[in-house]
Amino acid sequence: MKKDDLMTNMSTGKTILHASVPAMITILVMMIYNMADMFFIGKLGDPMQIAAVALVGPVMSILSGLGTLVGSGGCAAIATELGKKNLSRVRQMSSFSMYASVGMGLIFTISVFLFQQPILRLIGTTANTKAFAGIYLSIIALGAPIMTYASASANIVRAEGAVRESMLGNMLGSIVNIILDPIFILVLDLGVAGAAIATILGNLSAAIFFTIFFKYRSRNLTVSPRSFTLHPSISVKVLSLGLPTAIGVLLVSFSSILKNNLVVGYGDTVIAAMGVAGKTTMIVGMLQMGLAMGIQPVIAYNFGAKNFERMAALLKRTAFITVILGSALTIAVLIGRSSFIRFFIDDAAVIAYGQKIVLISVLTGPIAGINYISTMFLQATDKASHATLVSVLRQGLFFLPTMYTLNYFFALDGLLISQPLADIAATILGLSLMLLRYREIRGTRKLFFNNIFKNRKGEENNIKEHKEEQNATL
Repeated sequence: MKKDDLMTNMSTGKTILHASVPAMITILVMMIYNMADMFFIGKLGDPMQIAAVALVGPVMSILSGLGTLVGSGGCAAIATELGKKNLSRVRQMSSFSMYASVGMGLIFTISVFLFQQPILRLIGTTANTKAFAGIYLSIIALGAPIMTYASASANIVRAEGAVRESMLGNMLGSIVNIILDPIFILVLDLGVAGAAIATILGNLSAAIFFTIFFKYRSRNLTVSPRSFTLHPSISVKVLSLGLPTAIGVLLVSFSSILKNNLVVGYGDTVIAAMGVAGKTTMIVGMLQMGLAMGIQPVIAYNFGAKNFERMAALLKRTAFITVILGSALTIAVLIGRSSFIRFFIDDAAVIAYGQKIVLISVLTGPIAGINYISTMFLQATDKASHATLVSVLRQGLFFLPTMYTLNYFFALDGLLISQPLADIAATILGLSLMLLRYREIRGTRKLFFNNIFKNRKGEENNIKEHKEEQNATL
């Protein structure tokens, strides 16, 4: 299969299949390795270590958001420029994205070691979890530049249709992590420290794979310092397009930190249950996100190439598939939630709380993909500001006031229901903005053809008038 066929000629169904399935497999493998940490730590039989990893989770999501900022933005920007055949800008954008991702990781490393104790207090650690959380966070911080580079690279390579390579790189990192987890956590008895070391080494494997791809396999992408530039036309474009997704990830992280601070009031067991339940339900939203991520560069390419018919067909089919996929995954998780939780830890109290959390968390599962599709489409069609608005409102103005209000009146039940309510409001807003942008693009195209029609009609009238004048003269 030629990458150009994927972007321009392949049927809608095959395009979604070839573009999104590798991205979804990548997400699935990454979820498995993410779950592996929790699974093997759970085998230690210590809920406090599980709780510590759960508390650090939002901070790791901040790290992921930094990689997404340049990776997602670079992917959308590069795909658009490829559609316009601006290859020099493509090289500049890819080089900027790679070096910027390393810079973002270094900022994270420095911040963690300068403010570690305040961070541990902020994320809600207790006397039982602080030491474990501190060890896990410190080791992750050391490998932060590697992790942001690997995350950004996986997004960037998809911009030129290299979805298989993106999948292979991520799978390599995940498999290395999964293999090393039991060795470091159980055999060497390093616990949470072993989980962190395995995570860094897995990301290092992926980073090496992507670097080799950039240097020897890619037609247009590069990590050459000679192509690096901070010119606003490159840097601002990449960062502005990546901002909506990054803000979404970062706000989820910060809101999760605030949420954990409230949950701590209900005990460390509930924190552990929240972490396990999160691993159980993440498959519902993450696979839908993978579907949207996979098709984004194709949407952006066709928008840049002004092939609006293909862009519209891909958008409609992808939106339909996400709803079907989300509904099926929601049903599966609800039916098997007890077994899924017990897979991580066989603790009666954790299982009881976890089942309740899962039940509430997946209420919006069938429509979760619409959120991702909306953000993806707005990014891909140069409406990053609208996508950013949806992200800010979802985890900011929609979620935080709802969370504190419902927690005050309804305790833990209110706290748990606040996220689905915020998601529903954000989905309505995102869908509305997506439809407005879609109609704007289609309206511009119709206006273009209307103008052509009017001009042609005007020319025909002129010819008719000229002939009438000639006949009158004769």
